[in-house]
Amino acid sequence: MPSACFFLAFLRSPVTIGTTVAWMCGVCSSRCPAGISHPQVAELARRLYGKYIAPECKHLEKRVAEINEGDFEKIMQDIMGKPIAELKELYNNRDIEK
Repeated sequence: MPSACFFLAFLRSPVTIGTTVAWMCGVCSSRCPAGISHPQVAELARRLYGKYIAPECKHLEKRVAEINEGDFEKIMQDIMGKPIAELKELYNNRDIEK
């Protein structure tokens, strides 16, 4: 039951809502009398929150649909055919969103 309590407290915590902030050093696991691996419970909570509680991202669904339709096949083939020096140049001069 302690892991379930930790899980529920983690989900209800305002720090974890919409963020990925969590200390997961594992030091508490060595002292836990129940043998709970708290970092793994925290990771489970984050994954369950993302799958079942967090709102879905429309832009992500759109991008996945574009990938499944094959919109990026030609672009990926072009990138894979470039030499390393040209890839480094493209990476260093890319447009970074803010």
